[in-house]
Amino acid sequence: MARYDYNLVAVGAGAAGLVSSYIASAVKARVALIEKNLMGGDCLNYGCVPSKSLISSAKLVHQLNQHDRFGLKEIQYQVDFPLVMDRIQEIIEAITPHDSVERYTSLGVECIEGSAKLVSPHELEVNGSLLSTKNIVIATGASPAIPPIPGLEDSAYSTSDSIWKLRELPKQLLVIGGGPIGCELAQAFRRLGSQVTILTRDPKVLPKEDRDLAELVLKNFESEGIQMQTEVQVERIEKKNSEQQVYFRKNGIEQHIKADHILLATGRKPGTSGLGLEEVGVELNPSSVQASPTFTPAGMLPGRFSSPMWQAIRHGMQRSTHCFPLSRNSQWITAWCPGAPSPIRNWPGSVSVKKMPWRKILPMKRPRLIFPVWTARLRNATTMEW
Repeated sequence: MARYDYNLVAVGAGAAGLVSSYIASAVKARVALIEKNLMGGDCLNYGCVPSKSLISSAKLVHQLNQHDRFGLKEIQYQVDFPLVMDRIQEIIEAITPHDSVERYTSLGVECIEGSAKLVSPHELEVNGSLLSTKNIVIATGASPAIPPIPGLEDSAYSTSDSIWKLRELPKQLLVIGGGPIGCELAQAFRRLGSQVTILTRDPKVLPKEDRDLAELVLKNFESEGIQMQTEVQVERIEKKNSEQQVYFRKNGIEQHIKADHILLATGRKPGTSGLGLEEVGVELNPSSVQASPTFTPAGMLPGRFSSPMWQAIRHGMQRSTHCFPLSRNSQWITAWCPGAPSPIRNWPGSVSVKKMPWRKILPMKRPRLIFPVWTARLRNATTMEW
């Protein structure tokens, strides 16, 4: 029987890597966690934590603008955007110890700073040393996809990773992309005082979500003054003084719009560069990584409908609980959240979708469905058994 240095090695210390290593360590497996950048990954540093902190400030401004509804009169306030952004960093710093090297070392996880490269299905090279392991979790996350728009490199733009560096509120913010990231940041900046326009190539914003949910979001956007241009093709950007002129084509007609800042929210690409996955036989495509008997992609990495926390639970638990056999008797199904029914309808087998409140979801017996508001009855559907 082969002997390995570790039962499990997780590459990437974001939500999926942290969950995987934590659970494996809890069942006394020997675990290594490799991270080349920041512990906590996207969720802590660029995604969930900063975005929801920004949204909470924006929501308070929105409520103050509707103070009459709350029985308040003559409310006066002023948005101090630098303080809003500084508060976000303070929240990140407060949470950082929970995802730190010190905490995970105390939990029995060996944390290694460096870049990993796969040498074989059971070996990785890190900082010049060779590590052997029975199981590998590839949890290297994703990064913003930058579209090849002429003139973009000379313009003032941010992505969902870099927008947290802003300290001046844009007067006119142009958001390119109508998915969840673009929409939530567009609404937050609008509520804080920016004039916001969304450009998307899709017929509607939130194209992957259930239509009644997307229509509700669209209605709110219109009431809050967010401008939208759908089914457009962005052709080029020209910088004039401190403004950008963004030229796009809609229905065959070229139009343009000016903005003093651009937010790119055109999707994300898997963080697989330099891992050596293809060399050891792991199948890659432009948007996902396919699992193999040794490797499990987790978190933002696996595929089309990636939601970090749910994918972290699903894929991280699957591989890390292979360290003890009894867990394979459990069945878990996770679905894209929000708007779970859209991808559920694409699952193999016959699926009946309905809405159900939390109080009915939580007591459900196996297979257990983990996502808010939506649940489904599955008939002859493919499930994952561990």
